[in-house]
Amino acid sequence: MYYTWKLSRFCILIFMINFFIPLFIQEHPPNVFFDNSRTHDSIYYSHNNKDHSLDILIMFYHRIPDLGSYEPLIIKKFSSFPIIHIKFNNPTMKQQFIKSYRQRIYRIEPNQVLRSSFHTISIKNSITDSISTGFQDSTGASYLHDLGIKGQSIKIGIIDTGVKNESETLVKGHKSFVSIDNGYSEDIPNPDDNWGHGTQVATIAAGTTTGIAPEAEIYSAKVIEPNIGGAGGDKNEETTAGMLEAIEYLVNNSVDVINISLGQYHNLPNGLRDEVINYVSILHKIVFSVSVGNSGSSYGDRGTLNNPSTALQCIATTASDIAGTLIGSFASRGPKVDYSMKPDIAAPGIGMPGQGTSFAAPIVTGASALLIDFLKSENRNYSASTIKAALLAGTRTLGRPVWEEGAGFINITRSLEILNSTEKIDNTPDLVYLHPQKLPFDPYRVLFNGSSIMFNLTVISSRKINTSIIISETLSDFVSTSNSFYIINNTTLVPINFTIPTSTKSQYVSGFINVSNALSTVEFEIRETDVQVLFDESFNRIAKHGYGTTAYEIEGDTSSTICMYSAFTQFLAYEYNYCVIPHVKGEIPLTELLKYDVLILANPFSNSTDKFMDWIVNPSHKYVSPSDNTIEAISQFVAMGGGVLILTADNDAYFNITGINKFLGLFDLQITNEFSGTICLSDIVNPRDFTTDISSFPFRGNYIQADGSHTQIIAECNGKPTLASYDDPSGGRVLLFGSDLIFDNIGFSSYPYPGDHTENQILIFNSVTWLAEAKREYIESSMNIPEFPYPLIFLVLIISLVIVCYLFINKTKV
Repeated sequence: MYYTWKLSRFCILIFMINFFIPLFIQEHPPNVFFDNSRTHDSIYYSHNNKDHSLDILIMFYHRIPDLGSYEPLIIKKFSSFPIIHIKFNNPTMKQQFIKSYRQRIYRIEPNQVLRSSFHTISIKNSITDSISTGFQDSTGASYLHDLGIKGQSIKIGIIDTGVKNESETLVKGHKSFVSIDNGYSEDIPNPDDNWGHGTQVATIAAGTTTGIAPEAEIYSAKVIEPNIGGAGGDKNEETTAGMLEAIEYLVNNSVDVINISLGQYHNLPNGLRDEVINYVSILHKIVFSVSVGNSGSSYGDRGTLNNPSTALQCIATTASDIAGTLIGSFASRGPKVDYSMKPDIAAPGIGMPGQGTSFAAPIVTGASALLIDFLKSENRNYSASTIKAALLAGTRTLGRPVWEEGAGFINITRSLEILNSTEKIDNTPDLVYLHPQKLPFDPYRVLFNGSSIMFNLTVISSRKINTSIIISETLSDFVSTSNSFYIINNTTLVPINFTIPTSTKSQYVSGFINVSNALSTVEFEIRETDVQVLFDESFNRIAKHGYGTTAYEIEGDTSSTICMYSAFTQFLAYEYNYCVIPHVKGEIPLTELLKYDVLILANPFSNSTDKFMDWIVNPSHKYVSPSDNTIEAISQFVAMGGGVLILTADNDAYFNITGINKFLGLFDLQITNEFSGTICLSDIVNPRDFTTDISSFPFRGNYIQADGSHTQIIAECNGKPTLASYDDPSGGRVLLFGSDLIFDNIGFSSYPYPGDHTENQILIFNSVTWLAEAKREYIESSMNIPEFPYPLIFLVLIISLVIVCYLFINKTKV
């Protein structure tokens, strides 16, 4: 017994040596998913995201329900769309109402005073014969006039500053909606035009001698009066309630077309305008022609569309010269932030009685009236999208990018021919048009292995159809749709997914998408990449961006890879094969982040609505903020070697400085309350690897600070920090730029910033490369592990087995 116990202990000892000692010989690989040294509780607290306004507009699904005891609080119950204007006595009553009708409510908006602008650069006193003959001829309207198609008895609604009674238009009705009940500071019952803008718009659309549709009837809905604004807002602006009242008035007068030549500096829906336009267009068969805005420039900006030209069902109109050879540099650009395309069409807005997209929209309004006149004379059925599809299908290109010209320059003659020649089903022209006519568009004409991106294809159908989406065989490995069949109702978005498998080799790909025999060409290049960049578009809403010496020289742009940062994305992809993928899904889990080398956060924690765009009586900023889980994932990403590039823009009026500093505090970085409103040169004061050969770069934005043993101030402007880095002990890196000036489209343009544009691009490339290298170095160090000593273990096991057998045999002999 004694020898047996002794032998057992000996064997146990041998096996412990065999298995545990080799484990101490090698280095431990780090935990792939967690680093317990970086756990944080309550990393970020969100601002109160609730609007405290008691004067609100509520849109319901389908119809307005019975509101019982709340009926006395209703200021207006609209009949043309399921919206009420209601004012609650206190916040508790408001919350009780929302709780009671939560399942029926589609959207809630405060009765805002919206900062709008007329889409006009200048206004002349009258339309000369030469001007009118010019745009009537170039657009093809003259041809229809010769056929006797002049818009007879077609009703056109003008939402604007009113229309003068003595104007050369057939004014059949007019009304002012500038009232205290609608949120204005005064009651202005006089419907006359005291500005001139609305009169010029009406005259272009339907002037009896100079208009596109000279026999059409005008119904004027006045929503703007000089020097009058909403209570608490700027003057010369309209309110949401005023706009909705105007649309309802025109619907009740059975208009066929509505012209809106005003809007906000947004590439986002706001104030229920988009929803109402879409609802009314489909249900009441009304064509909406909306000017895209004058927020453009010649410096490469994109995504500057003004709301409500963003409405899916409307015809968003940009401005060209009369001959249709160029697009006005002032005209707002697309695309939309949902990766769909606007504008829709181009029409004369240069060399007109006024200059601006304000005067391009009524060209399309008049053209719509002519086409409706033709269809009615032929006793044919139509929808608003019948007119829209015919107008877009009849265009000719100006040779400009689709986000500038849309489908192209208007040709009413060709549109008429299309309507007349297209097969009729149920007495309706069976017409389908796809917009854009080619996918994908820049900056994603080059795609990379392992990447995926989604575009929304706009399908415009004259009839409601249930159709399959046919993708050519050459695209089958890379392009798909979410569903086999889609119901297309007027204008509908169809998601088109581009997914490139990781193993895909470099190649050119081409094919087509077929929707009910309408085609959109697909052409792109696939390249292999070594650097994967995730560009977050979920936690920013900067929809107005500035260039030059002040923040207001250009309005528009949206913080996304297809809008404000499209030139940056294209530069990295086309020139250096860096794959930049947008993240539009909201939260970012760690498992998703680990697929990438670099994460870019542009303008995080920004306002969802901006005080420079939405003038609200009782403003409450709404911030778009990542959750604690996402912030923790970003922190873990850095701890595991990831690189993060953080760009901020403008001052703290645009974002939640408390929230962003709580996040930046994880990396010992902060944004100060000091802001440089003018451009200065930021000098490199502490060079790093990525600033080699860089002396300075232009800056306008937030000064920053860095406090910690792992941080470093890299650049300063007027002695104040503008660029700083954080080096995580594990190898991860963070770069904080107090300004995104050199990263956005204007920064990539020929705009005369101080400094060297070439150096700016070198700094951009080097910064992203330096951050990506951190991940590579981390992976390499993690893989630098001594080989596990399997032969030695095997030898020790054999020797141990021999010893055990020897002892056992000798014991047996005893």
